[in-house]
Amino acid sequence: LSGTNLLSGSSAANLLFNSSFDLDNLVTIPETRSTPSTLERKGSGASSSAKVASSTLPPAAVVSAEKSIVTVSGMDNKQYSVELTEKSNAQHLVYKIVEASKIKLSMTLSIVESLGDLRLERRLEDHERVLDVIARWPAGRSNSLHLRNAPSKYALFEKPQLPRPVLLAACDRGTVPDISGYLWVKSSRHAVWEQHVLVLQANGMAFSSAEEGDEDEDVNVAVGFDQCNIYIPIGGAQASGAPSKFSFVVKSTKPELANAAISFCAHSAADFVQWVAGIRLVMFGAQLRRNHAVVRKQFAMLARMKKSRRSPTS
Repeated sequence: LSGTNLLSGSSAANLLFNSSFDLDNLVTIPETRSTPSTLERKGSGASSSAKVASSTLPPAAVVSAEKSIVTVSGMDNKQYSVELTEKSNAQHLVYKIVEASKIKLSMTLSIVESLGDLRLERRLEDHERVLDVIARWPAGRSNSLHLRNAPSKYALFEKPQLPRPVLLAACDRGTVPDISGYLWVKSSRHAVWEQHVLVLQANGMAFSSAEEGDEDEDVNVAVGFDQCNIYIPIGGAQASGAPSKFSFVVKSTKPELANAAISFCAHSAADFVQWVAGIRLVMFGAQLRRNHAVVRKQFAMLARMKKSRRSPTS
């Protein structure tokens, strides 16, 4: 079913919305990775809390006490204003846009967060709450959301041979993938790329003093993953000045550290895929497999509905 367009326009989304699936809770949200939304303060002081929320969230979200309207750029070059709740996640937003457009629904449709000023972007994980993401944007930044087709969205589970079986095995065991090797590194404070041996750990990426093959090894954390996300430079190596085109950025989500980021550059496409997939597993763990399982279940349901609609009635 991966990447298959089952139904066109809003019909597939309507089937999902009219089914027994609760789209506001499409996937279990890991609370340790969730930032409280400004909308959670509605309570009894609805009017005052709505005023606070409106001043906190950027122009991409227009908030009132009753609803939140988020603007998303579609693949058809149109702007879609979508109503969301504080629990609405990225996959929910995909369905909402498909429902309002003629875009064909497929498993590879994704919401992409674009940080225009920093020239960075990332694909939101299915379970991420959209309003929480927007709430972390500093005021005055040209950030935006986009609907795009991402063929590699579920590559870790659909094509595990691409990022190497060690990643899938680590996901199943709930352990940190065994990933280490040379990467080019550049912090937001220094303009020079330096090559280091790095090791993926549960709390981040660490510098290693050992060369490949050495038995003695000393590690120091280079970047922690607490309140961070992984981004890809817009425009690739030419725009970022990276030594190769296989670069990624680990950036803080804290508003007071809006420009704090460390850039990494791999030597090959295989290394790039392995590091990015491994970091995603460390950040989100088994939640990634749950995301994939839920969407596959929904698309299997759509396939059955489509088949039953074509079958003659008895």
